[in-house]
Amino acid sequence: MSSLPPSIAAINRFRDKGNHPVHQIHRSRTQNAAVWYFLRKGTQGRNYDDLRAQLMVVKIASDAPASRKRLLNEAEALTKIKNTYAGERFGAANVEGADREEGRQIMQRFCHLDDCDLATVEQHGASQLEDAWWITTRAIYPSFTLQHYIDNLHAQRQPAPGHFTAHVFLELFSAVKFLQEEHGIAHNELVERNVLLDLWTRTPKQFPIIKLIDFGSATCAPLASSPDEVCANDVDKQNDVKAIYTIISNLEKIRRQYVTGDIDRLDDEMRKDKVFQEWDKRSKITQYYTREGLKKSGGLANLWKEARFFCEVMVGKVQPQEAITFLNLAMLQPAQATKAVVPDQLLGGISRIDPASGMLTVV
Repeated sequence: MSSLPPSIAAINRFRDKGNHPVHQIHRSRTQNAAVWYFLRKGTQGRNYDDLRAQLMVVKIASDAPASRKRLLNEAEALTKIKNTYAGERFGAANVEGADREEGRQIMQRFCHLDDCDLATVEQHGASQLEDAWWITTRAIYPSFTLQHYIDNLHAQRQPAPGHFTAHVFLELFSAVKFLQEEHGIAHNELVERNVLLDLWTRTPKQFPIIKLIDFGSATCAPLASSPDEVCANDVDKQNDVKAIYTIISNLEKIRRQYVTGDIDRLDDEMRKDKVFQEWDKRSKITQYYTREGLKKSGGLANLWKEARFFCEVMVGKVQPQEAITFLNLAMLQPAQATKAVVPDQLLGGISRIDPASGMLTVV
């Protein structure tokens, strides 16, 4: 009898732990994993909305060996990030409240590893990690990315307001700065589809918290002991900051496109546009394109200091109700999106009413 395909074997291993896949978000491709919402056996709620609030996400390897390698890479990167908050940097007993709050805010920008199924191999008398069958994180539900946001703006011919672009910059830059300075991690796939907007968790200005996802291509190198030391993934780190600049440029293009309507001259207009020139000038982000430019500018921390001041001024000008009104236009309302993505009948198929408590229980 032939053995099961790796993807089916991975699903069976996942189900054997008492997990119930509910709804597939992304189908697996050659090197990518299939992504599902799931609930654990025994999960309880008063109604289907309560169950939705407890949804988790599982990434299950496809049949391609490269898919399992990517999952292992992601598991290792997310483990490093998760351990930071529990360790000396933010979690030690002597860490003051301000640092703890800083840590809490930074950790909000990542989906933390919850569980994983790793395969090991014996080499030279020791076990070494070889593959990952699946990894799980808590769901950001509904799944709404920066790419969805951009697509909605185009569909409604709405310009991207500068204060929201400034918020995106602050969130992305602080996340990348943390990855590079704390762990030497470069994401390597920092594009709009890998930037989640958490519609349920908002800043005081009512903007959604931004989370980076999909660390399958991440590289990690030991931190440099001096500014002149070259790390193995320095080029990857520079590319991550370039990617932020590209994302901001794309948002600014949408603003220009639907304010001026002159698509043919869009790039020329952007170069002349005072707001975009201010982005370029104040953030100094283009200086990071070369190692020499980075050293001359005083490093990533100095770039962040300059850019952060400018962006916080922009974000500070917006009133919370303005942000809410804009987001309602540009995005699905969370309450409307939840039932559309995972309908009641799917949850009803895996849950029963507990006679003793009257609660819905996943069986």
